[in-house]
Amino acid sequence: MQVEQLQVLRQRAEREYEAYKEALKRPHLEHEQYLRDMQSVYGHMKHGRKIIDLWTSLTKAGLNKEGNPTLAICRADSKNVRFVKQNNGAGRFYRENDKPRYSWSDRWKEDVLLPEKTFPEWPLDPTATWRKLREIIETSVPVIPAKFLLPLRGALHNYHILWEVKEWKPSPPKDPMLLKQLTPNLWVVLATWNLTRLEQAVIRGRIP
Repeated sequence: MQVEQLQVLRQRAEREYEAYKEALKRPHLEHEQYLRDMQSVYGHMKHGRKIIDLWTSLTKAGLNKEGNPTLAICRADSKNVRFVKQNNGAGRFYRENDKPRYSWSDRWKEDVLLPEKTFPEWPLDPTATWRKLREIIETSVPVIPAKFLLPLRGALHNYHILWEVKEWKPSPPKDPMLLKQLTPNLWVVLATWNLTRLEQAVIRGRIP
């Protein structure tokens, strides 16, 4: 899976981290969110972790032959993900709510929002031009191997999974990444792996 990775030398990352750390000690700067964001990003970079630009990654990965996103992202504690196409190439990923559900809004909760022009303008459905072709699509979310769960701090809902979608239908995915969100578009990569046949079988059993 190809993603847009942001890279700097670890020595530079260490210097930048310390500079932002010092800046945040100033009373007139301590509430500047962009300084905290930059400190967080450089903090991960100085430890050699990969930082990806999610929006650019999705744009470059583009659409498959059916006109659907090639990549999907969802909160790690969800079994399934739903993508809703919006105007001007925007879109929203929804996670599946595991609580009792009685309606569409009960079952699906907004998760990751993508801005306009992330994708090309969605084609319209020829049978009903007031709506987009395959406007709502769903697929299954990968499971995380135990060896990657042990180092995590906090519950699964603090993390996300990014993966390549071969087909938007309930089916076991492949080639996932475990991510932690830093800013709306920047995420740190915590782990990557290939799903085994056993893990794919477990996911298949979670499909309703």
